Amino acid sequence: MTTHEAMSVPTEAVPIPPRLRWLKRIGVGTIALIVLLIVHRWLWGLYADSVLDAETARLQRLRMSAARSRFRYEAVPRENNVVLAIDQAALAMALTPDQAKLLRELAKHPDRYARRRAEIRGLFDTTTEARGLAGRIRQCSQADWSGLWEERPEALWTGYALGQDLAMLLCVSAVHQHWQGDDAGAVRSIRDALAIAAAMNTPGSGVRSIGCFHDAFVTIEMICSDLRIGRSADGDGTGSHPASPEIIQELVRHLMDEEAFRESAFEVFLRVPYGFVDNYGRWLDGSSSVLFGLIDPPRSVCDRVALGMITPMAKLDAARTLRYLVDWLGFVRQGRWPDLREWPEAEAPALLGMDQCARPFWRHREGIPPYVSWYFVVLSMRRMACLALAIRRYELDRGRRPEDLQSLVPAYLPHLPEDPFSPKGCQVRYRPDGSPAALYCIGMNRTDDGGRFCSNGTRRQCPDLPFFLDRHGNSFQRVIEWHTCFP
Repeated sequence: MTTHEAMSVPTEAVPIPPRLRWLKRIGVGTIALIVLLIVHRWLWGLYADSVLDAETARLQRLRMSAARSRFRYEAVPRENNVVLAIDQAALAMALTPDQAKLLRELAKHPDRYARRRAEIRGLFDTTTEARGLAGRIRQCSQADWSGLWEERPEALWTGYALGQDLAMLLCVSAVHQHWQGDDAGAVRSIRDALAIAAAMNTPGSGVRSIGCFHDAFVTIEMICSDLRIGRSADGDGTGSHPASPEIIQELVRHLMDEEAFRESAFEVFLRVPYGFVDNYGRWLDGSSSVLFGLIDPPRSVCDRVALGMITPMAKLDAARTLRYLVDWLGFVRQGRWPDLREWPEAEAPALLGMDQCARPFWRHREGIPPYVSWYFVVLSMRRMACLALAIRRYELDRGRRPEDLQSLVPAYLPHLPEDPFSPKGCQVRYRPDGSPAALYCIGMNRTDDGGRFCSNGTRRQCPDLPFFLDRHGNSFQRVIEWHTCFP
C-alpha cells in the first residue's frame, strides 16, 4: 500500500461521551434559565415600578389637594410669630425639676390634683410671668418654626417639649383658678393652651400637639360641671370672677370651627407616607443603612446583586404600605372613622419570612396608625367639649340640664356635632340620667354600648368614648382611669 492510499483511508468519527453530552445540555439549559430569570426580573421590575408609581401619584394628588402651604414655611414678622411667643413664655417658666415632675405627674394622673393643692399653688405663684406672656400667643396669627431656628438654633428641638410643658402648665393653672373662683381666668388659660396646641400641630410636633389638645379637653371636663358663667360678681363680697357668656360662646365657636384643626392634622399625617417614601428611596440607592440600620449598606458586588434581586419585592411592599396609609389619609381628611367594609386592610408583605427586610414596610401596617387613632379620639373630645359647655350654659339659665341635645339649637349651638365614629353620621350620644351623666361617642368598634367604657384593652376594642358631666361619687376616678389609656 502506497502512502497516498494509506492517507485516503476514511477514519471513524470519535463519539462524544455521554457525560459530556449531558454537560453540554446542562450548560445550554443554565444559560437559558439565566436569560429567562433576567427577562422575568426585568418584567417584574417594570410591574413593580408601575404599581409604586401609581401609588406615589395618588399620594401626590392628595398633597396637591391640600388647601394650605404649610410644607413651605414662609417667614413671618417677629411680632406675629406664635412660635417665638411660645418660646419666650416657655423660657420664662424656669421650672425646677420637682415642678417639671409635678406637671408630668398631673398630665398622667389628673386625679391627684386635689392632694397636690399646695404644690399647685406654689407652681401657680412662681409662673406668673410665663402665664402673662402666654396671653400674647392668641394675638399671633402665624407660626414659623424657622424663626426659632434663627433666634436660638440649639432650642429648635427642645422647643416642642417646652411648648408642651407650657400648655400643661396652663391646664393646671386653669384648674387652680377654677378652685379660687376665677373661672374667667380659667377659660383664658384653656384658650391659651388650645392656641399652643394649634401652633404645634405641625409635621415636626404633631403627636405633642395631639397631647396638648387632649390635656385641654380633659381640663374642660374637670371644671365644666360647676363652671360659673355670668357677669362679674365682684360686688357680692366673694371675690368670684365667673366667665362671661360671651367668653364661653367664643370658646364654643372656636371649638366648632374644625377646618384648621382637620387640615393641619391631615398635613401632619401626610408627612408619614412622604417620610416613608424618602427613607425607601435612600435605602434603594444605598445612601443610607439598609432597612433603617438593621443591615449594613451594600458595599460588595454580591451585596448589590442581592439588593437588585429583592428590589421588586421591596417596591411592591412599599406600594402596599402607601396604599394602606393613603386610605387612612382619606378618612383623616373627611373626619370620619371608616366603616368595617371600608377598613383599610394590611396586606402581607412580599418579603414575609425575611424579617429584617420586611420590618420597615410591615411596621406601618400593624393595625391602626397610632396618630390616626389619637386624632379621632381628640376630635371626639373636642366635639363633646362643645356640647358640655353648651349644656352648662343651658343649666345655669334654666336651672336644669336639657332633656335632649336638640334643645341646645340654636340658642347655644348653631348645630349639633356629629359622632366621628358613627357609621350613619349620627350625633354625639347624651345620657342625662346616667350615673354619672355623660356624653359619649360610640368608639372605634362602631357599636353603641350605652356609654360603657373600659380602662384597658386596645383602642379598637374599647366600647365607647365618654365625656362625663358630673364629678360626684366615683365618677371622677373613672374618668381618670379612662383618659390615662389615651395619649
